[in-house]
Amino acid sequence: MFGLFSFTRLSVDLYPKIELNQITVMTTYSGASAADIEQNVTKRLETALSTVTDLKKITSNSKDNISLVVLEFEYGTSMDEAVNDVRSILDMQRNYLPEECDNPIVFKFSSDMMPIMFISANSDVSSKGLYKILEEKVANPINRID
Repeated sequence: MFGLFSFTRLSVDLYPKIELNQITVMTTYSGASAADIEQNVTKRLETALSTVTDLKKITSNSKDNISLVVLEFEYGTSMDEAVNDVRSILDMQRNYLPEECDNPIVFKFSSDMMPIMFISANSDVSSKGLYKILEEKVANPINRID
């Protein structure tokens, strides 16, 4: 009887806060080929970032104009500390990257960044008019909700 009573009063979080154990480092190098980026940016960052503590796996992808390095950490790792470690390593490596290369950007994803709803709209007015209406009447009020 006590169990049934407790079960009915148990709160449920429909979309709990989940912290992923991955960090992505994106570096742009305009005008460079994939081979140049692989040699001058990606390999250098992989080597430097491989020293981060609790690192489980490191993968990279080099394309024309962009380098992506994905760091996967062991479960239970404090991602805030890992991001700080990654940023400090990137600051030290900045002088060894090509001058034309932009500063590396660090992305830490969390469930707060994922959309929980997609809304579509359709109208006979121009797309600029529809965008303005949706921005003022739909998006702004929704963004104010906790």
